[in-house]
Amino acid sequence: MDGVRILTVCSGNICRSPFAEFLLRDRLTKVGNFSIASAGTIAGKDYSMTAEMERLSVENGLDPSSHKSSYLVEGNLREADLILAMTRDQRRHIVELLPSAVGKTFTLREFARLSSVIGEEELNELTNSKTAGEGIAKLISAVSRQKAYLPVPMDASEYDIIDPYKKDRETYAQAVAEIISAVEPTVRVLSLAKSF
Repeated sequence: MDGVRILTVCSGNICRSPFAEFLLRDRLTKVGNFSIASAGTIAGKDYSMTAEMERLSVENGLDPSSHKSSYLVEGNLREADLILAMTRDQRRHIVELLPSAVGKTFTLREFARLSSVIGEEELNELTNSKTAGEGIAKLISAVSRQKAYLPVPMDASEYDIIDPYKKDRETYAQAVAEIISAVEPTVRVLSLAKSF
């Protein structure tokens, strides 16, 4: 069966998006055929994660040693089935780069919030999909429909993951905590859609 391709996006691709990539890979490869990558809107080429994010990755049972940063290009967006940006500005950048990606692009926290209200019965209906591509398209549609029921947060920045770059350890820890809390409901909906 073909797999589901997920792309995580931040700015430099050395903090938030690679942590989200490794965490999603760790959780999702146990439940299905997923391919997860990351890129940055202003990334340099082949940089490692920052030392603090590497440390936090290891503390969370992840191995960040293979990471090399890469710059976000249109091809990344075309290939992905689901795109998870770390902020609304990055989501906007993605859609400006490839307008047709609008339907499959969310911030990570937005996707998690919308996913959290989808019931198992609705998710189980996705198991009738013949391919992973068809299944992920149905799932994204189901997640998007929740926008009609969940109002946008009073503070829209709740859809963003804080940027820890060049900040203190506490800010890094906050970013990691935000990513982990958003990945949990994201993995839940992807895991329950067993056709993947």
